[in-house]
Amino acid sequence: MKTINVLIYSTIIILSYSFPIVGMECKRATHEDVKSIVDLMNTHACKESDKIVIVPERFRAGYVQSAVDAGRLFVAVYDQKIIGYKKLFCVTDAEELNDILSSELRCSGTQPVVCGAASRADMTMQDVSSDAITQLLSSPVTYIYNGADFTHPDHRGKGVNSQLTAYALNTVSQAVIEHFKDHQSTHLAMAYGLTQSNAGQERDLLDGRTHGIIKQFIPHVQTIANGVNAVSPTSILLSRHHAFKPSFDPKATECKPLADDQAIPGYGCLIACTLQQKLQ
Repeated sequence: MKTINVLIYSTIIILSYSFPIVGMECKRATHEDVKSIVDLMNTHACKESDKIVIVPERFRAGYVQSAVDAGRLFVAVYDQKIIGYKKLFCVTDAEELNDILSSELRCSGTQPVVCGAASRADMTMQDVSSDAITQLLSSPVTYIYNGADFTHPDHRGKGVNSQLTAYALNTVSQAVIEHFKDHQSTHLAMAYGLTQSNAGQERDLLDGRTHGIIKQFIPHVQTIANGVNAVSPTSILLSRHHAFKPSFDPKATECKPLADDQAIPGYGCLIACTLQQKLQ
């Protein structure tokens, strides 16, 4: 089954690595965690299919196993139980990247709903031409896909997903650095999806969930800049493109999203910056 990269619907606020729940552990998911993750999907996550992507029942175990095998899934564990999961990875396959940007998030080949640049120092926004996104998409870029996540309802509001995302970013940083160097990238970007309900005001690029996402993207950018001997960027490019959260019939016998008219309207989003090499 072709891997389906699902959208992010998380609030990211806390930047430190100290755990908000005493005894909670963040780790990369293993084969032994697959059943528990699927159980969390079947008992709780599936009730929120209007907010998050849930593949049909018969494909859930395979979907989770595939993500685990690829090292793309991270879990939060408390009292020996998985209380949250998060999918995040550096996109290294060109075909997969094209599928994400074109078919899923619809950032490539479409005009952005809104495009702007934020000052890294104070997050003041300025409108920029959509040409900036066209130029970005045609540049050597290393992409991070910030994807699916879910936290058990009993543990929300405690920063679980924030900590899990921070852990995942830290874990994949070396892979991001290596890809950036190997492909002689000039830009670092994060791609993710939002529903309209959690995106905030359509033309306010820093509203809704993006506010938290960019808070974690900025320190990660610095980590990568240090790793590739690049100058710290002074601004961040942001864009939103009309897209849909994929919806599935839970009882479907094929893992194929329903048509757009049966999906949840949303946005495919990009956050990016230029990493210019320091002068030797």
